[in-house]
Amino acid sequence: MAVDWSVVRPKPGDLVCPECGIVTEPYQGLVPACPTCLRILSTAVRDRKFGISYAEPLPARCNGPDRHPLTPGHVLLSWHPCQCSTSGGHRTWRCLAAPGCASKQCWPPCERDAAERYEPGWSQHPDSG
Repeated sequence: MAVDWSVVRPKPGDLVCPECGIVTEPYQGLVPACPTCLRILSTAVRDRKFGISYAEPLPARCNGPDRHPLTPGHVLLSWHPCQCSTSGGHRTWRCLAAPGCASKQCWPPCERDAAERYEPGWSQHPDSG
């Protein structure tokens, strides 16, 4: 479904899906996601230069044994192409909070992973590491 962004005008605080537009009831997985297409939702934020910008959410914590907080400067964001996802791949997060923490997570969950390898929304992608 294509969104006519000349008509849809997000306000600061709105959760926005690039495919479906403004979402009022997100799917609560690893990060807020669109309940229709499972794409990660961005939050509309006020921007002095452009009016509205979009901020992508981070998972709150890594899935390693110490569950480090994933905060700016302590997480590596990436994209992993994969045919199992309707968006063509997975957003990935790697924990950099402590030496030796090899925690990796992806969204949406990879269909190639065995179901027992992750709770809903928590995953280690088979090709990421």
